[in-house]
This record gives sequence, structure tokens and C-alpha cells, in this order.
Amino acid sequence: MSILKSLNAKGVDPEKLGVDDKLLDLLYEIGILGCVRSYFENAASIFDGYLAIKPSSERALIGAGLLALSRPNYKLAEEVLKEDLLTNHPNSSFGKAYLGIVYKQTNRTDEAKKLFEEVSKDDKSDPAASALAKAALEQLAEG
Repeated sequence: MSILKSLNAKGVDPEKLGVDDKLLDLLYEIGILGCVRSYFENAASIFDGYLAIKPSSERALIGAGLLALSRPNYKLAEEVLKEDLLTNHPNSSFGKAYLGIVYKQTNRTDEAKKLFEEVSKDDKSDPAASALAKAALEQLAEG
């Protein structure tokens, strides 16, 4: 049973748990590390918990999308990034960059390139996402 379902079954309102934003930032970083280091179950638990507390959080949805991308479950990654994240946070640079990676990995190069080009121009507001998109564009150019 997911954390959200478990909390709901017990009548707990996740928004009223009073979890500190600094703790959520730390959990996000640990969850991302779990994705990168292939600790998928641990990362899934972290992002399930984060989403239980803040269901429409951009960071939690980025983490869930990256987790699906890392596994690799491209269908789920696209669903989370496109339908959940970018619907609620249409300006999410990391959401667009990771969705571009999904498109690249599923041979939709034109769609990937379009997203990477858009994000790579956004140096000022999100330099890390921009750098990711630039690197992905270079890989596309190399073939």
C-alpha cells in the first residue's frame, strides 16, 4: 500500500503533518542520489512520501519522473513528466529536459531536440537544467 493511501486510510491529512521544507529538500537530494546510484526502491519510498505530503510539488514530480527514467520505464517517465509535472508546472526546466531525454531514448529525436533547445536558452533562471539540455543537444549532434 502506498504511503498516501495508508495515510488516507488512517484519516491523516498529509498537508497537516507539519514537515519542514528543509527536510523535504534533504529528502529530495537523497531521492535523486538513489536514482543515480540505482537504489530505486529507496528512491521510490522517498518520492512516495514526498508526494504524500505535497502531491503537486514540482520537486517531488521531477524526482518521480527521474526515477521512472532511471529504471528505465520510459512510458511511466513520460506520463509523470508530461501529464503530471508539466501540466501543473509548465515552466519546469528540469521537467522539460528530462522529458527530452525520454524522447531521445525512445527515438523521437525531433521532439527531444525542440525541448533541449528551449531549455538550453534558459541559462539565467535554471543554469543546471540548461547545462543538462546543452549536453543532450551535443549528444544528439554527435549521432
